Amino acid sequence: MIFKDLVYAVKSPGRYGDFLKRKGWMVFLYGFFLITAYFLIVNVVPMARFQILYGGFQGIVERGVPDFELENGRLYLKDSWYLDEQGVYVDIDTSRDWVQENQEEVEKILQDGSYYAVMIADGSTMAVKSDGSVEIFHFGDLAGLNLSKDDIYQFIPLLDLIIVLIMIAWYIADIALFFLGALILGLAGLIFRQAFNARLSFGQLFLLSIYAKTAALILKGVLNVFSIPVPFGTAMYMAISCGYLALAVKGISEEQERERQLSEMNASWKGGNPVWKPEGRDEDPNRNMNENSGE
Repeated sequence: MIFKDLVYAVKSPGRYGDFLKRKGWMVFLYGFFLITAYFLIVNVVPMARFQILYGGFQGIVERGVPDFELENGRLYLKDSWYLDEQGVYVDIDTSRDWVQENQEEVEKILQDGSYYAVMIADGSTMAVKSDGSVEIFHFGDLAGLNLSKDDIYQFIPLLDLIIVLIMIAWYIADIALFFLGALILGLAGLIFRQAFNARLSFGQLFLLSIYAKTAALILKGVLNVFSIPVPFGTAMYMAISCGYLALAVKGISEEQERERQLSEMNASWKGGNPVWKPEGRDEDPNRNMNENSGE
């Protein structure tokens, strides 16, 4: 039933009147299914892919973070670490303090537009560039902090729990925003109701709005999966939903008008058959017989 409703919600907005026959809980179940499927595809699947391909945060730390120790305001690295590829530049050597001595060269690398991520560090100073923002850190300011790669490993289970809690909160927020959007769309439906002279309550418009958001949500999911940016995306998705709701209200109004005309036709019939009156004759047959006998 849900999959059938999903197909009709996308391809047949003029037949939304059939959805008004659904019970309220079925409509809300459809909405929950819709937003759950969207959330799984857009958020959960990429996270699962990250876990499978890269081994999660533990795999990232194991392969991407060298053995280090931050103690008494200094950074210690067993071996130097150098990387220069695909817009990423990393140069860490804690055997001597060289960042301040080569400040001009370091600033030149930080300002190089070909690098979107830069990390340069020695035992006392670290320069970081990320998304165009540059920060300079002095490990002496962190004298009270002791940290090593093993400490990060111990933190990973807590980090995984935090991610799960964030995902749950995100899912609840998506559900709330979906139905809030349907409520706002229902308010716009009041304008369509007036324009098409449809006999619909606000509750019915709200239920129709849940189905009217289907196409926009599917499009949003596809664009997110393929990481396609859309300028003014929120306005575009709302416009699509409004278009579907307008077509739905128009179709229901036309159906109501046909039912009204049919009802008027039935009211003009008696006993299921039209009353036939011969031309020039009174509809009372006894009166006509008396007139004929008088002749």
